[in-house]
Amino acid sequence: GSYVEGKEIEPTELYATAWIVKYATGVDDDSVTGMPEDTVVAGGGSVTLGNPSRENYVFKGWDSDNDGHVDHQPGAAAIENISSDLTLTAVWALKEYTVSFDSAGGSAVAKQTVEHDKTVDKPADPTRAGFAFEGWYVDDAKYDFTQPVTSDLTLTAKWTEVHTVTLVYGRGNIETELVKDGATYTLRAPAKPGYIFMGW
Repeated sequence: GSYVEGKEIEPTELYATAWIVKYATGVDDDSVTGMPEDTVVAGGGSVTLGNPSRENYVFKGWDSDNDGHVDHQPGAAAIENISSDLTLTAVWALKEYTVSFDSAGGSAVAKQTVEHDKTVDKPADPTRAGFAFEGWYVDDAKYDFTQPVTSDLTLTAKWTEVHTVTLVYGRGNIETELVKDGATYTLRAPAKPGYIFMGW
């Protein structure tokens, strides 16, 4: 042994403590890229967090207690003072897109937030004085509300001007109908007991 001031000192072995930090993608496929590599950290040390990516998903952060909730936000600099083995699981959420409705002069229609590959709910038809609503369009194509949304989207209302046709017959008999611009309107022959309709 060693001696200090004439006293024998028993030999002592010092062991460094190290902890394993593992990373899990949180999914059962190979769609995740940029995952950090598993590492060994000295006791009390720290580990720098990375930000993996996954197509059509948003990385929300790291779950360190396996409850599905984010414990460490994206972009967090590091986890410090590690004192046990640690498994960090990536938490994901589907991307969300904004679907806006341009009523082109009609009544306002609220925008919607839609998850990737989901469909947008068809809103109630807008209204516009003197016009008939023909539907929602993207460019010159009428939008199909059964199609999944994969990006931000603006739908524009298409309108056709309408004209009022007023029919007056007899004493105080008045009828009105709306006819789209450019359409053909067929006049009807009114009926009146004891009379023959001669025309308009």
